[in-house]
Amino acid sequence: MKVWICKVCGYTTNPDEKEPPMVCPICYASKEEFELIDQNDVPGY
Repeated sequence: MKVWICKVCGYTTNPDEKEPPMVCPICYASKEEFELIDQNDVPGY
């Protein structure tokens, strides 16, 4: 499954999310700072 990860702080979304959040709820980075990756590539997921 794919998840959106914030490239600034590492926050990951729920795998059900089709789009990244408008703003990261942790560091307030914009949605442009999110990258879609496989959840198996996320450390500790």
